[in-house]
Amino acid sequence: MERICMREHPKILDLSRTEATATGLQEKRIDCAAEDKDLILYSMLMSRPARTMVFTNSIQCVKRLHTLLRLLECQTIVLHANMNQKQRLKSLERFAQSQQCVLLTTDVAARGIDIPNVQHVIHYEVPRVSETYVHRSGRTARIGRTGLTLLLVSPEELLNFKKICRTLNKKEEELPELPLDTEHMSALKERVTLAHKIEKNEYFQNRKSQHDSWFRQAAEAMEIQLDDDMLMGN
Repeated sequence: MERICMREHPKILDLSRTEATATGLQEKRIDCAAEDKDLILYSMLMSRPARTMVFTNSIQCVKRLHTLLRLLECQTIVLHANMNQKQRLKSLERFAQSQQCVLLTTDVAARGIDIPNVQHVIHYEVPRVSETYVHRSGRTARIGRTGLTLLLVSPEELLNFKKICRTLNKKEEELPELPLDTEHMSALKERVTLAHKIEKNEYFQNRKSQHDSWFRQAAEAMEIQLDDDMLMGN
């Protein structure tokens, strides 16, 4: 302090923000049953078309949503840890080039990447820690822009939601519920129900094909006759 001729009692000004999230960020939530999340997500994508990132906690959930939304004719791109670097970069490039596209991703895309003009972030599953919520939400409302981050909270996830609010010094009222257009949702419900049936049937057929293929190859390698009872569906 003497060398730089500083006063003995300097004043310290802390310019860091008390809020962990961006100032232009709208934080909302929807309380719903777990089985209603697909309908609410589809309704949001239809009623608010925009460049949207949908975060889940597992790769399996990303793949299921991709199949479901593909059946519902939504333009979706996937990004998760099981993809190699070339595939990830290609997904990010396609997403950045589209104005109304949906990126279904795990927390692999929550930090370390800069995607311009993301308008909506939807937490299909509530993150387990508050840090993840902040990083996910930080994909939108960047560089002074505005954006929306939406939590879909099922009763099973209420504890995690309250923990996030407590850690970020937020009252639950500070994440108000986003009003839903029930009339719009009821019109989409039949379509989503049908897509669910097709998605489950496709999943079973793929599983059956993989199962039967493995047994046939094993039987051929051991040079034994395969009993039809070992195949799925018989």
